[in-house]
Amino acid sequence: MTSFEGLARDKHLSLSARLVGAEILRNVDPVTGRARITAEQLADTLHIGVGTVRKATSILVDRSYFRKVKVGRNIEFVVVVYPAEKLDVNS
Repeated sequence: MTSFEGLARDKHLSLSARLVGAEILRNVDPVTGRARITAEQLADTLHIGVGTVRKATSILVDRSYFRKVKVGRNIEFVVVVYPAEKLDVNS
């Protein structure tokens, strides 16, 4: 199951969390597995509030889709990859 499928099937995620997660995944560098994108950029791209983006990213980190890594003054999102048998989106 891909990360996109996991986001789509997770019953615990709101629509905004799914949209934010999908946009982060769209911006992931395939070499590093990291996405450098700000809450403001996500909000502007998705036409939602910055507070909504921050809440969504917090939920996505709590649900272990991403890790936040501080790089200098920026935050990068690192995709968390689990083997398929460990990924249970219904719990």
